[in-house]
Amino acid sequence: MDYGMDDGMGDGYIYQPGGSLPPNAPSYIPRQADDDLFKALLAGTYCYVLTSRQMGKSSLRVRTVERLYEAGVRCAEVELLGIGSQEITANQWYGGIIQVLISSLGLRINRRQWLRDHGDLSPVQRLGTFIEQVVLPQTHQPLVLFFDEIDSVLGLNFPTDDFFGLLRNWHEQRANQPAYDRLTVVMLGVATPSDLMQNSHATPFNIGRAIELQAFSLADAQPLLQGLATVTAKPNGVLREILDWTGGQPFLTQKVCQLYVQEATPRSQESGVRSQVFPSVRTLIQTRILDNWQVQDEPEHLRTIQSRLLRNVRSPQRSLRLYRQILKRGAIPADNSFEQRELRLTGLVTRRQGQLQVFNRIYGTVFDRAWIARQLAGLAPPVSNPPWQLPWMGLGATILVLLVRSLGLLQPLELVAFDQLLRSQPPEPADDRFLIITVSEADMQYQDRLGMKRQGSLSDDALLQVWQKIKPHDPRVFGLDLYHDFPFSPALAAQLPPDDRFIGVCEIGQTVEVDTPVSIPSPPNVSADQLGFTDFAIDPDYRIRRQLLGVKRTDVCDTDMAFSLQLTLRYLVSEGITLDFLSSDLIQLGDLLVPKISPTAGGYRLDPEEQAGYQILVNYRSQSPRQVTLRELLEGQLDDQLAEWSRDRIVLIGLAEPKDAQFTPKQSKRMLGVTIHAQQASQLISATLDDRPLIWWLPEWGEGLWILVWTVGSNSVVWGIYYLFRNSSLRSRFLRNYSLVCVVVLAGMTMSLLVVCYLMLLIGGWLPLVPPLLATALSLGGSSNLTRPKP
Repeated sequence: MDYGMDDGMGDGYIYQPGGSLPPNAPSYIPRQADDDLFKALLAGTYCYVLTSRQMGKSSLRVRTVERLYEAGVRCAEVELLGIGSQEITANQWYGGIIQVLISSLGLRINRRQWLRDHGDLSPVQRLGTFIEQVVLPQTHQPLVLFFDEIDSVLGLNFPTDDFFGLLRNWHEQRANQPAYDRLTVVMLGVATPSDLMQNSHATPFNIGRAIELQAFSLADAQPLLQGLATVTAKPNGVLREILDWTGGQPFLTQKVCQLYVQEATPRSQESGVRSQVFPSVRTLIQTRILDNWQVQDEPEHLRTIQSRLLRNVRSPQRSLRLYRQILKRGAIPADNSFEQRELRLTGLVTRRQGQLQVFNRIYGTVFDRAWIARQLAGLAPPVSNPPWQLPWMGLGATILVLLVRSLGLLQPLELVAFDQLLRSQPPEPADDRFLIITVSEADMQYQDRLGMKRQGSLSDDALLQVWQKIKPHDPRVFGLDLYHDFPFSPALAAQLPPDDRFIGVCEIGQTVEVDTPVSIPSPPNVSADQLGFTDFAIDPDYRIRRQLLGVKRTDVCDTDMAFSLQLTLRYLVSEGITLDFLSSDLIQLGDLLVPKISPTAGGYRLDPEEQAGYQILVNYRSQSPRQVTLRELLEGQLDDQLAEWSRDRIVLIGLAEPKDAQFTPKQSKRMLGVTIHAQQASQLISATLDDRPLIWWLPEWGEGLWILVWTVGSNSVVWGIYYLFRNSSLRSRFLRNYSLVCVVVLAGMTMSLLVVCYLMLLIGGWLPLVPPLLATALSLGGSSNLTRPKP
């Protein structure tokens, strides 16, 4: 922002308190900075102009570019604010700079092709390479790059330290590549060097020269007399009085001159004679600037200063107190402290003769001690709602979250959290009660080479050989997890189905909820007590977290028990353990009670169709049972281990193909269907014989209480902190940093909740994790009015 004028005044003379002045504008005021910057750039010195807004930076840039062109120096002006800083990627931002350079320097290059050819480079590397390979070779004169609005990089959503490091690198390249001697950089904006870059080893600001824009002196401002002279016989006196009010601030000086000419020029000139009633500068400033200043501040200037002081500094309270000290004393010794530099960037104060003082009388009148008191009161307000209301906010947030949860909207997040906790459990050894024989595509080809006729993936001849190898070792159960909806061969039928250790499979349907499922029949001539259905209860995200134990039988699949349950019962019968139905929602295996899953178990909100049959939750082991291939078994490679691996155990044979695999919460890759059946049977057997926990959950009212305890507890911690500091000097600091306190409390609660939920899952308990986090975040966020001032 700079000085200049909007309207034509006084015999064509133009004052312009907004926008950049063109190079030939008569109201442009040359200052020492003009010569300093021009001479420094001619000498090849990197420069930066970092000062408050509306001090004439852009007009200085325009005038300097004009002078440099006349001196034979080429210039490229990159207005970074025009490239953008919101929702822009690094590629787009650096690409925008390259496009500006091409346009302003008239470079002969196909930008899109060049960028495609260098797509393997990072964005900052592409800009550096573009300067070295395109800009410098095509520009043989000295070249100055102007980066205006440099502070706009603070709004970018990607790091910009590499950009400033690149600027420094160009300077350092002068030692090795003479072409870089012709390249000079200027940065203009409203920021401190430390705002833009923290790394002192890579910053370009400690190798460049700072150009300081001073206020207008009476001698500097002489060009402004031309417009005043058209309406007053004493332009020098008027200008002196104007500078007394504005302190030579460029924008305000131009604006007051403009207002003076407007007030002195009659609205109608019927006689063609100009009015001789001249306004008083004091009255003019009082009525046109100071009175109701927030409304009259057009173009915006005073509001810009107020906004930067209250919103853009790191500590508004500290800056306000420093400004109050300057206002009270008139001036304080200037130093290079960060607080003083921040305050100077607001434009409210300036450094004169080693003293920091209010820039001008207008600022001192508008931003007086009463204004400071009001702002400090607003930044550290009294409590409008007592902290004891925090627990009630927690209760309200809990009720809201429970309502959202009842609609099933949180189920996806809760299931993801449950999966992550399961995967974080310590490794658990595989259940050695199981041996799985897999049949893959390679095993099918192996059967074909041996001339075994098969109607599916496993021929009856191969299955008979498997049974003959396994049977002498006396397994407790032999399960066939392969569909065999056609009669067994006579030799196989004579041995396998009559053995009560054999369990075959059928399929009720792809889903257990449909009225007319597409089923796969069981092997003919196999009794119902030797059958189990293979259907899974699959969640909407295609993961299997629930185990289907029983469902109403169909005519095609003549069993009401799952394959995994049949394996379990057949194994446990040797232990004298049978299945007892205590009610429709509770079964018993020995001393183990196995409750049916409820519609609100854990993070679930199950529809009636999803509750079909008797379901429980699956507590997967981290390691799956031992697996061998059909070929290894038939070729005799496992004969030495087969007795140990199969005696008194459950032997399963199933398909090892992707189409028969499903996702589980325990691992990201698919698990074979036969392995899932083994895991499900293992959890029932281990829970019955080894006291390994099944996954349990709280009733719905218990989960609501659990959420409420964490939410109200977290809010009570904030209340306790306030109560601790209520009568101390830290109270106002607590209120000012209330949001930070809430974030810290929320972070602590999150870690504690994660630990508790993890420990409870180790003993089988699935407790809500996402709902208490969400409710606490809502309640703490909603309590932000704790720091609002009373109305």
